[in-house]
Amino acid sequence: MKTITCNYCHIEKPEDDYWPSLIRQKRCKPCHIAFGNGLKWTKWRSWVQKTWNITRKQFYNLPKDVRRERTAMAREALEGKVVSLVPPEPSNIAPFSYPPEHKDRLERDGSTVELAIKARKENKKDGFPYILEHPYYPGIRKLGYSYNPRSRLSTYNVGCPYKLFSMPYIAVYLEDAALAEATVQETLKEYHVSGEWYEVSRELAIKTIEDYVESLNDRKEQAMD
Repeated sequence: MKTITCNYCHIEKPEDDYWPSLIRQKRCKPCHIAFGNGLKWTKWRSWVQKTWNITRKQFYNLPKDVRRERTAMAREALEGKVVSLVPPEPSNIAPFSYPPEHKDRLERDGSTVELAIKARKENKKDGFPYILEHPYYPGIRKLGYSYNPRSRLSTYNVGCPYKLFSMPYIAVYLEDAALAEATVQETLKEYHVSGEWYEVSRELAIKTIEDYVESLNDRKEQAMD
């Protein structure tokens, strides 16, 4: 039986593995299902965004060996041989720890960090200033504060199918984090986009927060002198 090398997966296959209308294109049945008209664009887009974060056009511009490997992965996914195209990524929640003195204060009051979070009321003003980002909106960042940044990040990622929100920066604990947030936002008001979102570089946002924290420390030192 005559064999044909597929232009997409680059595997030599018998002619029976091709639909007659696709023999001239040299596109085998699995590749046609995975990357041709047999697969709706919406499904293809979800694969691309979740797995490789590139467009369909960018995929076809990849080197042949890379394209061949990814074609095989997609075909295995279609045939149910694999559940996911990529292994799960580690959590992108930025690490942070509560200051020891804050934990000690809670313990003296007969509480713990966990209980304090659970019993927290909305009118509390202490917490950790943070920067929130999403890769689909480069240059746009949320400048806010939260008593529990991990929970805040998880809340945002509930609305993101691929959990791409991240907190690249979490400041130190402040007793009046609400004032810190308002001051930082006022300083960067020329970059304001909407709500707590600002079109500002990460470096400038971090520097603005750190300058505010440093000014607080300077005032404390002056008060002690």
